[in-house]
Amino acid sequence: MTSPTQATTATFSLPYQPVGAPMYEYRQVAENLAKAVDTALASRAVSPPGASDLLAVATRVNALEADQAAEDTARAPATVTMAANFAQFTTAPYGELLRAWKPNPAEARVSGLAIYTGTGLVASSTAVNVLTLPAGYRPDVQLLRSCWQQSGASPPNWHRVQVTTAGVVQVVFGSALATNQFVQFDFGFRLVNAA
Repeated sequence: MTSPTQATTATFSLPYQPVGAPMYEYRQVAENLAKAVDTALASRAVSPPGASDLLAVATRVNALEADQAAEDTARAPATVTMAANFAQFTTAPYGELLRAWKPNPAEARVSGLAIYTGTGLVASSTAVNVLTLPAGYRPDVQLLRSCWQQSGASPPNWHRVQVTTAGVVQVVFGSALATNQFVQFDFGFRLVNAA
């Protein structure tokens, strides 16, 4: 009696037991199959057909995984260095640190609050250093941006921001800044400003 499996796999010449042999002779079937595999390996290349394609796919997957790991590292927030008389604004219940990060390899962003810890800063056209961006997060040309500062219920005041090629973020305060007032930064820029 022919089993359904034998009938559907006969075209592949698998080493089944002869027709009519008991189906419980699985050991013999396994031995016959092992012999057929050994014969095939002995008469053909050790690498199965398509092995080079599989190797190319594996290489590409490894490269993509490495790229993703590098991108994840680049997107992680980077610590900035606060200048004299400025600090991270972490007064409870707030805790958002001022950080720089890269949403993509060609762009950097700066976001967060800096609090003024000095004794009073008068309005002036002189730029004041607030923080320094880490290497790798600095523009190749000097940039102009803006930020705002607020005190209590008063309307916010806008100020000019300068970002130097050394990564120094400076603010030209158009109005006085009292102790414990904060400055909000939220801007981005291209790392390379090619023509």
